[in-house]
Amino acid sequence: LGTGAAYQIVGDSLYVTEAQPANDRLVAYPLPSGPPRWSVPLPILSGDVELAQIDDLLLVSVVVSGPVESHTTAVDRATGAVRWESQLPVAALDLVRHRVLLGQSPHPEAVDLAPSGDLEAVAAATGARVWNHHRQAGCLGDLPRRIDKPGTGLGVLCADGTLSVVDLDSGRVRATAATLATAPGLRFGSDVIVLPDQVLVDYPARARTVVASFDMAHLRPQWTVELEPTNYGVAGCGAQLCMFSFRGLLALDLASGTVSWRLSPADRAVALVTSYLAVTSLSGDRLRMVDTETGSTVLDLGGWRVASYLVGPPVLYHREPGTHRMWVGTLTVAPPGVRVLGAVPNPDSDYSVCDRTERYLACRTVRDAVQVWRIGVPG
Repeated sequence: LGTGAAYQIVGDSLYVTEAQPANDRLVAYPLPSGPPRWSVPLPILSGDVELAQIDDLLLVSVVVSGPVESHTTAVDRATGAVRWESQLPVAALDLVRHRVLLGQSPHPEAVDLAPSGDLEAVAAATGARVWNHHRQAGCLGDLPRRIDKPGTGLGVLCADGTLSVVDLDSGRVRATAATLATAPGLRFGSDVIVLPDQVLVDYPARARTVVASFDMAHLRPQWTVELEPTNYGVAGCGAQLCMFSFRGLLALDLASGTVSWRLSPADRAVALVTSYLAVTSLSGDRLRMVDTETGSTVLDLGGWRVASYLVGPPVLYHREPGTHRMWVGTLTVAPPGVRVLGAVPNPDSDYSVCDRTERYLACRTVRDAVQVWRIGVPG
C-alpha cells in the first residue's frame, strides 16, 4: 500500500483505495484469497472515499468540500461494472424500499445559516429517481444512515420553529408541528435528531438545553427534558438515548425522557456493542464495559484499548511490552469480555489499523501492506 492508501471491509471483499499517477482507483480483493476481482477509477481526486453496500451494489462516494462537487458511483459488487452515477453523496440507505437517499444535510451552529438543498430518493438497482424533496434555506434535515423500519422519515427543523417529518415512500410532508420559539437567540445551537421511531429537537432556553421528543407518525409531543447547557452528541443506546458532552455522558429513557444514569466528564464512550458501551478514560489508560440500562461497570478491560469507533464491531488492541507484537481482540457480550483474535506485528504504537467482520480481520502491517486473517469459530 502507498502512504495515503486506505482500505475497508464491506461484505465479502476488501476494498483498497490506491493512488495512481492519473487518478486514484478502488480495487476489490476477495477476502478468502486470490487476485483482485476488479478495479475502477475514482472520479474525483483528494476527497474522502465512503463505501456502503445495498443489495448487490457497492456505493462509492467521494465527498469533497469547496466548489468541487461530490460524486457517487454504484458498481456491481461481483464485476465492478458501473450501474449508475450521481453528483450527490449518499445520505442514507433505505433498506425497506431498496432505495438510496442522496444529498447533503449540513448542520451549522445556527439554524438560519443552513443552506438550501435537495434529498433525492433513487431505486438502488437502476439509480432512477423516485422522488425529490427540496429543503429551504434556514432548515436542518436529519435521518438515520440505515433505514430498516417502514415508518422512519426525514426530520426537518426550520428557523421559525416549524418541525416537519417527510414520508420516505412519497417524499411528501407527512406531519408538521411547532416547536421552539422564534426568537433569534434560540436559533443558535438548535438541532434535529431522527431516531427510527422518534424525532428529537434540542435547543437552548433559559440557560438550559431543552430536549423534546415527538412521535414519528404524527409529531405528537411525547416528553420534554431540561439539561445542563452545552452542545450534546446523540446516539441510540438500546432502550436509552446516550448524550455526550464535555460535561460527561448521560442516558435518557427513550419512553419518558428521564435521566437514567450519568458518567463523569473523565469518561468517553468509544463503541456500542449490543447492550454495552465501551468506555475509556480521557487519558486512554482504562477501558471498561458499561451496561447501557444501568450505567454500571460490568467488566474492567485492563490494558486493552480501542483506537476509535468504526462502522461494525470495534477492534481492541493490547501491546505486549518488550515484544513487537500487538494482540487484537473484540468485545463479547455473552458473557461480557474480550475474545482474542490473534497478534499482529506493531513495534512502536498503542494501536494498529484494523477492520473486521464476523469472519475476517484485516490489519495494516509495518511493511505498508494489508494482511487478512480468517477468524476461527469458537468451539
